[in-house]
Amino acid sequence: MSDKSPVPLVPAMRGSTILPVLISVVAIGVVVAVFSQGASPYITVAEARNLSSDRLNLGLDLDKKSISKSIKSGAIEFDGKDKNGEKIHVIYKGDPVNNLDQADRVTAIGKLDGDNFVAEQLLTKCPSKYEAEKK
Repeated sequence: MSDKSPVPLVPAMRGSTILPVLISVVAIGVVVAVFSQGASPYITVAEARNLSSDRLNLGLDLDKKSISKSIKSGAIEFDGKDKNGEKIHVIYKGDPVNNLDQADRVTAIGKLDGDNFVAEQLLTKCPSKYEAEKK
């Protein structure tokens, strides 16, 4: 019998190896944290009332009967409901949205101003998506 001990399959980590691994793990954690904070998921109206941000994303069911367009100011106004059924009035003064009257849902990006949501962007589906749904 030999007195030699078997060679370990995984070499022991030295102090010089642990530090770079630890720094890499911390760096990955920081990157994940930064990206998750920058992401803007859809929020509810109640969440919007509790946040003070200029870039909130509201996913809303559109009340088509409430859509009005002001010739004087160029604003489009409508009412929408979030996934919890809470209503909010939206005011949008940006570029024209051609297919708003066809949309069932809209994403309003902007900020809360009192009881109104002032949108700087309105997103709807591409008009061809509505045509495909009708078939």
